[in-house]
Amino acid sequence: MLNAMLVDDEPVALKRMKGVLLKTGLVQIKQTYTMPGKALKNFRIDDPEIVFLDIEMPSMSGLELARELQRIKPGVEVVVVSAHGHYALEAFEAHVSGFLLKPIDQKRACDLINKLMHRKQIATKTIRETIPEKSLYVSSFGGFAIYTNKEKARYLQWRTSKTRELFAFLHYHQGQPVSRDQVLEALWPHMNLNKAERNLYTTCCYLRKMLKEAGLPEAVQRHNGAYRLCLELFDSDEKNLLYHLDQERCDALSLEDLEAMIHLYQGEYCGSEDYSWAEGKRAYYEHQVIRVLWKMHDTYQKMKDHGKVFEVLHQMLRIDPYQDAAQKKILEHLKTNGNAENAYRYYSQFHQFY
Repeated sequence: MLNAMLVDDEPVALKRMKGVLLKTGLVQIKQTYTMPGKALKNFRIDDPEIVFLDIEMPSMSGLELARELQRIKPGVEVVVVSAHGHYALEAFEAHVSGFLLKPIDQKRACDLINKLMHRKQIATKTIRETIPEKSLYVSSFGGFAIYTNKEKARYLQWRTSKTRELFAFLHYHQGQPVSRDQVLEALWPHMNLNKAERNLYTTCCYLRKMLKEAGLPEAVQRHNGAYRLCLELFDSDEKNLLYHLDQERCDALSLEDLEAMIHLYQGEYCGSEDYSWAEGKRAYYEHQVIRVLWKMHDTYQKMKDHGKVFEVLHQMLRIDPYQDAAQKKILEHLKTNGNAENAYRYYSQFHQFY
């Protein structure tokens, strides 16, 4: 079952869509919105796996919203729902996962959701399978690097900084096709178009050559003017973190699993790189990791494991020093456990910090 978000500016159409989708038994509705701006604002908090949205909406069209959601969370399934069939081509050019015509037919909706769930199961299975010998490991948290997935890691050398950024940008999109225009806008936003295109061609050649020498000649694919990274050839900290997040949402992880999951997060997404296009994911993963840390905090508190309580609170503050709630919890724990002197000292530091 997939967690879904619904967006349609017409309340009656929204209610009808919700009723049909619930009858499929394949989704649970996390939130419904009549205002696309509010849906976008709450997207990281709701964290749906699939979004059903109308196209014709005020202030922001469904396609504009789809692009923003995909930028924040590449790989999220977006299904466009419209009463006008001529929007189908535009929708698929925006790389959405599906198109449903209003009024929604329950069988068509069921078939589409089943197809997307099957694709998700295959991706999950790939994560758990043994990684091929020639594959590489991509590290995205705390920096960005690729190295051989062996005991004695050998880091790949980049021909240019743009070669690294092109790979990082394709990896950011997690196997989804990325149009030439998207690549040019992200990597060479202020450059003359002809020069930017030449740079893209050269950089792509460098990247393909580097990956070929590493044993992966087909890692970067190009089809219909779009570029795609063959993700199944790579293992990565991001892939493993996403898998753990999926399991955590289903309450399928033990406390030890959660600790291992948090260990994967070694810092901001592409933290050592000045990639403005990565901001969405940086905020998304930071929010998810802090959310899991609060979950661990509550568990440790019930166990009365004060050492671990302090540890996770300090982890939160290392990620986000402005976590007021974590600061206050530390003060509460110090006072509750009779450590008034340390509580006063910590309060003084906290007050000075702010």
